[in-house]
Amino acid sequence: MMTKEQLNAVYTAKANHRQRTFTVYMDGKKTWRTYPMDKYEFQDCLNNTSNDWRQWLSSDDWYRI
Repeated sequence: MMTKEQLNAVYTAKANHRQRTFTVYMDGKKTWRTYPMDKYEFQDCLNNTSNDWRQWLSSDDWYRI
């Protein structure tokens, strides 16, 4: 379950094209990283919005950094 801080936060992500991963930032703080993705999933995530990344946190495809 997400905390109130996580629900109200603004999420952004920086792509690492070589490793096909994203570093996800919550309110400008580096917080999570995706596991490597296949080519098509990575391309699809390049257009993710803040809400998309918030939804992504409910999956288990990330780890805290």
